[in-house]
Amino acid sequence: FSAVAVFQGQLYIAERIHQKVHQHDLRAEESITLYTNEDIADLKVNHVSLQPAQTSTCSQNNGGCDHLCLLSTGPLGFSCACSNGLVLAPDSKTCVEPELSLLV
Repeated sequence: FSAVAVFQGQLYIAERIHQKVHQHDLRAEESITLYTNEDIADLKVNHVSLQPAQTSTCSQNNGGCDHLCLLSTGPLGFSCACSNGLVLAPDSKTCVEPELSLLV
């Protein structure tokens, strides 16, 4: 074996020699071959439940933005934006209809 991982009752085995990845259900004791490729080097399980919990300015109350809260590298860490047809008000958070201006 070149790599082994266990996740949610499943055992995953990567075989470098046979170039296969197997999944074995530890409860039902059933196995299947998931993948066959000549370039298997490693095995890693990625799942949303394994990701670190993170919060951002936009995750609480949409950052105070009326429509869209966009993460940025600016001093606040976010900026607000509006849906099509609307513009950002001077408070940089509220979306309003643009004022009509006539050119004569």
